Amino acid sequence: MEQSSGAAEQASAVQEATTTAEEIAATSNEISANVESVERVAEETFNACVKGRDAVRDAMAGMGEVKEQVGAIASSMMELGKKSQKIGGIVDIIDEISEQTHLLAVNAAIEAAGAGEHGKRFGVVAGEVRRLAQRTVEATGQIKSLVEEIQNSVNTTLLTTEKGTTTARAGAQRVDQIGESLETILELVRQTKESAKEITVATQQQATAGEQLVLTITDINDVAVQVNRSAEKVEKAVINLKELARRLKDLAQENLGVQGFTV
Repeated sequence: MEQSSGAAEQASAVQEATTTAEEIAATSNEISANVESVERVAEETFNACVKGRDAVRDAMAGMGEVKEQVGAIASSMMELGKKSQKIGGIVDIIDEISEQTHLLAVNAAIEAAGAGEHGKRFGVVAGEVRRLAQRTVEATGQIKSLVEEIQNSVNTTLLTTEKGTTTARAGAQRVDQIGESLETILELVRQTKESAKEITVATQQQATAGEQLVLTITDINDVAVQVNRSAEKVEKAVINLKELARRLKDLAQENLGVQGFTV
């Protein structure tokens, strides 16, 4: 009875172990599937970050070109401003000469008028010179106005380009910061991918080991069942032997009783 009970307990324990191993294998497979999903998401995130990083690099290159172009425009405008200042200086000289010429022409006309008939031709020439001087003064005035407008436009453009340079510089810094953040995210995602792969491999190995354990426990369970059956047969055989021994004992006692009987 003890052998049969022990075999039954062993079979029950093996069955529980089989169930536990099957649950471990199923859980490992489920974990592996979830980790594979994480790995896929990490891969998609990684690809998106790579595209974002490339876009940031393109943006940084574009910002650099804009910065260079704005700088070139600023340099050109500063050069234009210098040249316009030189033109203004030349116009001032011309204006001054024209005014002096005008005064000289007026004085010459006065002198010609005082010379009578002999000074008429000279007076005509002096009048023409005075008119030319007057026209020159008017023209230089217009040129000065144009130069001032050019200088104002240059100053406005310089201010605008300076703001553009500042904005481009700030934008480049922000883009650079974004690029650094994306690089950090890329590294984290890369580590996540590697960890997910390692976890996937480990859980797959665990699932395989669990399945092998289930097979092994199943084999042990089969052996335990056979042992249990054998134990039951042995138990029955022992009972039969006990019964046979009892009968033999009874027969022996009967034989002893017959031998002791006398007529």
